[in-house]
Amino acid sequence: MSLQKPHARRFSAPTATSETQNPSNAKPKASTEWLAIIPDHHGVLDKRMEVRAYIGALLDEVPQPGQSLKICGSAMLVQADSREEVLQAIQRDIYFKNGVWDLEKVQIYPFKCAFRKGLEKS
Repeated sequence: MSLQKPHARRFSAPTATSETQNPSNAKPKASTEWLAIIPDHHGVLDKRMEVRAYIGALLDEVPQPGQSLKICGSAMLVQADSREEVLQAIQRDIYFKNGVWDLEKVQIYPFKCAFRKGLEKS
């Protein structure tokens, strides 16, 4: 098993790091992309927002104008060599460390994306 840390994304714009700025120093990418669906514990919305303001979330229902989002968890894309490395990435996240996520209900799937395209503004 590889000892390098898996790369996790939260469906947001990439940030520049020493690895992206200098590809010759970059570690080889992990062999598999994984989709992790991570539900929140019941009743932790206030704690979730206190830990980190909204950056993306799984929702219980389609948002309606003027109503609060009904957040039920998170989704992550992780590049890693194993399911165990994905779990390690989840356990390093601030939501896990602060008791927001329910790790007993996490779902992790090997993931093969059919296409990648950014969201278009309407």
